[in-house]
Amino acid sequence: KVTNAAAQLGLGPFDNGTREDLIKANPDIIIIPSVAYTSDGTTPATAEQLYSDPALQGVKAIANRRVFFVDSSQVMTYSQFMTRAMVSMAQNIYSK
Repeated sequence: KVTNAAAQLGLGPFDNGTREDLIKANPDIIIIPSVAYTSDGTTPATAEQLYSDPALQGVKAIANRRVFFVDSSQVMTYSQFMTRAMVSMAQNIYSK
């Protein structure tokens, strides 16, 4: 079963969560857009930044190295390309 941990924390589709949110959610998998479209111009963390963050070492996705990126152009648009993002996410979620 796949659940949206960000939504369970009350975050909206375009909200940025904090490190504290990530620790609280303790997800099995983290999926990050390849490019962030934020008003403050921040960019998403790289997997290596997350893996090396001492505060996140107890998070299951970090401990098991299950951080994946999805092409932003495929998920931030309403087009046929969204199916590519769905396939990519499914492959990452269900791969062992």
